[in-house]
Amino acid sequence: MGAFFAVDSLLQGLALVFHWQQLMWLCIGVFLGLIGGTLPGISGATMLSIMLVFVSKFPLDCMVIAMAGIYAASTYSGSTAGILYNVPGDAPGIPTTIEGYAMTKKGKSLSALTAALSGSFYGATLSFVLMMIMVPIFLYLVNFVGSGERALFALWALVIITGGALTREDSIRGLASMAVGLFLGTVGMQRNTGAIRFVENQTALWDGFDLLWVILGIFAIPQLIKLPYIKVLRQERISINPLAFYKDCFVMIRDKWKLMSKAAVLGTVIGVIPGIGAVTASWVGYSTAEKSSKEPVPFGKGNIDGIIGAESANNAAVPGTFVPLLALGIPGSAANAIILGAFIAAGIYPGPALMLNNGPIVWTILFGIGLSGIVFLLLGVPFIKMAQMMVILPNEFLIAFIGILSLLGTYLAKYSVFGALITILIGLVVMAGSRFGLIASSVLLGYILGPTIEIEFIRAYQIGGFSRFLQPISLVLLILILITLIWGFVQNHLRQRQADKRVLSEKEKIEKEYLERLDDESVDTGSHLGDLVFGALGVSLVTYILISMWNITFLARFWPMLVAVFFLGIPSIVLIGRSFFRIKAIRQSVQNIRASATGSLLSKNTLDFIVIIGGLTLSTVLIDDLGFTGASALFALIVIGFFSRKITRTIAGVLAFTASMWFMRVSMGFSLPTGILGL
Repeated sequence: MGAFFAVDSLLQGLALVFHWQQLMWLCIGVFLGLIGGTLPGISGATMLSIMLVFVSKFPLDCMVIAMAGIYAASTYSGSTAGILYNVPGDAPGIPTTIEGYAMTKKGKSLSALTAALSGSFYGATLSFVLMMIMVPIFLYLVNFVGSGERALFALWALVIITGGALTREDSIRGLASMAVGLFLGTVGMQRNTGAIRFVENQTALWDGFDLLWVILGIFAIPQLIKLPYIKVLRQERISINPLAFYKDCFVMIRDKWKLMSKAAVLGTVIGVIPGIGAVTASWVGYSTAEKSSKEPVPFGKGNIDGIIGAESANNAAVPGTFVPLLALGIPGSAANAIILGAFIAAGIYPGPALMLNNGPIVWTILFGIGLSGIVFLLLGVPFIKMAQMMVILPNEFLIAFIGILSLLGTYLAKYSVFGALITILIGLVVMAGSRFGLIASSVLLGYILGPTIEIEFIRAYQIGGFSRFLQPISLVLLILILITLIWGFVQNHLRQRQADKRVLSEKEKIEKEYLERLDDESVDTGSHLGDLVFGALGVSLVTYILISMWNITFLARFWPMLVAVFFLGIPSIVLIGRSFFRIKAIRQSVQNIRASATGSLLSKNTLDFIVIIGGLTLSTVLIDDLGFTGASALFALIVIGFFSRKITRTIAGVLAFTASMWFMRVSMGFSLPTGILGL
């Protein structure tokens, strides 16, 4: 155990994190996270996905510390736009938005921002201390767990996360969405056997779908379609005295440390449990404050304790999520899944050997998460000033920015136009599927964890056969998986029966309103036509998998068939079955679609969609001819020209993006085509 907790690894990690290069990348990561959390419609997961192409090109220690900074800072900054403009950057910022915007309307926005920053800093710092204790212990303990148990535990966690056993998600759709992600992870070469699955005639896909293709397809492409419809009301800018602001922050920590500590501990515990995450932590912290607050202002009308409790808890959940991520390779959220994917792509495999093989990197990650709290505290004042300008940035510039960076990332992944087109296709499939209940985050979690689970399963089978899974710990995990699945199905059935009768609480109504404004992917269990379509498509995919896998070796087909039958087939049949109990509702939905079909096809939304996706596809196809810089300029011209309809703004935007992409290509040494323009 002494070798496991080697002091030299800790000191190396400490030296790495305080090296000027790592500190620079930590500051850059925090800055990008602050931007990603603040801009309405761009979450921390979206920022992580579009920046993954850059950080993945840098040394390993720089990459991990930048990603940790992005993740930690985006959670804090998600509340800033909510306080100032009533538009939270992401779902965890909703409780803070409720109280913070109410304070802004009373002229107390500065006090709300002070509460948010002080609570975020305290929660992140206390959780960091707890994480420093828990991660090494967890990493040591998992050394005593075999590959079969690790695979089953990962599968159990995946079922918990996506099956809605601990949340309000639709468990049936969650499991089916997870199965779609698991299927994506089986495409290409099976690593244990070398068998090619599903794409024998497509050599470009023998290595499977690249990580960047899937991540950008799931998060970045759909975001392009949502951005034109996010509106922010202009407000009068507030002036901040930095010294007075920081003094107020520390005074608030002194006065409210008990509430902050209670919320932070709860947030850390919630973060450690896979599948709950910062959204739940935020509401738990808010409820904790509501029960203990002595402030005279009612909750919902601008109670400062609500901000402190929510921010302390949701920022404490971030370090907590790294405990199962590093110890077991289990991500608790979409952002964690992106970080896990980046680790695996860089050759870092979370689990029992992580501390022994990459001890300094582990400590660098841990110290980096702790320092990120200090960095976003120091950047708090300049960031708040900048946030007031960022939120009124024209949406067409954000569309061009995300589209161009997505194009860059997908092209650099394999240096092929084919990969960029696959990314667009994945994005379109996810957007279409989400209309019928596909949950994008569950797809990503399945894709990230699936290959690792399969490899561990086959490795355990090769060592001890099926009897390997009949040992006591394995049997307990199998029973837990079965119980979790049954509980998810029962819970879903009870929700379905109560859906029409249940009256939402005031808090749930407010949360639903903000989620709709964010276009969050929470599932509407009343969409029975969606159940029917999703179930029918699921059964079709199951049929395809079973037919395709019939003639290959047992070890290569075992996992895809297991996924097809149990995790996709059964939920799909349940979706179809429950839809038949609401035939009248389905007929009404079909009639409504028919009545609005002509208007929908000719609507502005359809035209916006065609311009954005058509422009991105055209720019992708012309990369080799125009060069990457020229293709970027073309996309910027199409998007900015169409949405702004102002010649001066269009020309300025196109020139700015052209110069930026050329400078990026030259300065960062990206091997990109220059095309006929020579740019």
